[in-house]
Amino acid sequence: MSSNEKKEYELINLGFEYLGMTGGARWAVITDLDIHELEEKYRDELSIFKPYVVMTSEQGKAIREYEQNEKKHSMRSLRHHDLLGYEEGTTEYIHSVFSDNEPEEKTIDKLEYEKVRKAIEKLPEIQKKIE
Repeated sequence: MSSNEKKEYELINLGFEYLGMTGGARWAVITDLDIHELEEKYRDELSIFKPYVVMTSEQGKAIREYEQNEKKHSMRSLRHHDLLGYEEGTTEYIHSVFSDNEPEEKTIDKLEYEKVRKAIEKLPEIQKKIE
């Protein structure tokens, strides 16, 4: 088969798609050919993927649509959700500290400085002195 010819099947790595999957079959072959035609035409090509599961192109389409929807959901989640999550009493403080008037880096520097200052206050007097 030349590289210009279209194959009559598509492979899906089930181990990659379904993490934690158990069982012997690690590959799915998406095709409209029946299993006998598939074996007859592509036995040598597909032998390295055995054992595999044969699925129809409709099932393959459903898997691709699912993958696309998962990617869209992931991107939407990144764009519209708080990456830090929500924690009662803490999240409000973090969001109130950042403002349009002051760059985020400067605010983070202030927060880190405050943490260091509080840590130094907890040290014994002898350790607080800098030589």
